[in-house]
Amino acid sequence: MDRAKIIDYYLQKISDKDFDLYDVRKELEKNDIEEEEIRIIIRLLDNQIQRQLVQTSYRDKSKEMIGIGAVLTFVGALITIGTYTGILNTGDSFLIVYGPVVAGISILVGGLSLRKKL
Repeated sequence: MDRAKIIDYYLQKISDKDFDLYDVRKELEKNDIEEEEIRIIIRLLDNQIQRQLVQTSYRDKSKEMIGIGAVLTFVGALITIGTYTGILNTGDSFLIVYGPVVAGISILVGGLSLRKKL
């Protein structure tokens, strides 16, 4: 059997919850495939699994960054608007809370750029 066909077959099975490279090795050994060929196939499958895990990790990280950035921006804007309208009493002055707003926007943009890399 051709290496590409074998790899394609197992790549389709990677998403299964019970997928295990040890089982793949056993199947390949049963089919009398050479040890060197088995190593190459296992290495390629393992690389694909690692790529998927890294991609999932980046996706989760980007969601977290976007959420944190949005919350920081909202809190900064809420405090600024609250002091300006008098909801938060600060006397005759009001606060412009630009620190959380700028930090929130920069974290939000960082999360969005990380998402685009995927």
